[in-house]
Amino acid sequence: MFNSALMTGTYPILWKSAEISPIPKTQKPGTYNDFCPISLLYHLSQITEKFMNRELSKYVSIDPDQFAYSQGIGTTDALVKLVTEVASMLDNRSVHSVQSLYLNCSRHLIQCNMTFLQQS
Repeated sequence: MFNSALMTGTYPILWKSAEISPIPKTQKPGTYNDFCPISLLYHLSQITEKFMNRELSKYVSIDPDQFAYSQGIGTTDALVKLVTEVASMLDNRSVHSVQSLYLNCSRHLIQCNMTFLQQS
C-alpha cells in the first residue's frame, strides 16, 4: 500500500481526512478563541507520511535556512540564527542597517479552523 502510494503519487481519500477535536486552552472556555483545534489523522496516514518522508529525504535535501516542517528545530532556532547573523554583520560593519519583515499568519489560520468547527 505504501509503495503503491509512493509509486503512483496517489493517496487514498480516507487517509487525507482528519477528525478535528477542539481542545480548551483555558479552564473555562467561553469563546472559540479559547480552543485549539487538534487534527487526529487516520493511523495509516501517519505511518505513510513517515515512510514517504524517509524515502524522499534520500533524494531531496532541505535548505539549512528552512525552519518550518523540520524535525527538532523551530521558531526559536530561526530567531537565534537571525539575531546572530544581524549582530555579526553589525559588529563587522559589513552593513549599516538591517531591515526585516515579519508576518504572523497564525490568527488567520486559527480563525479558519474555528469557522470550520462552528459549521461542524
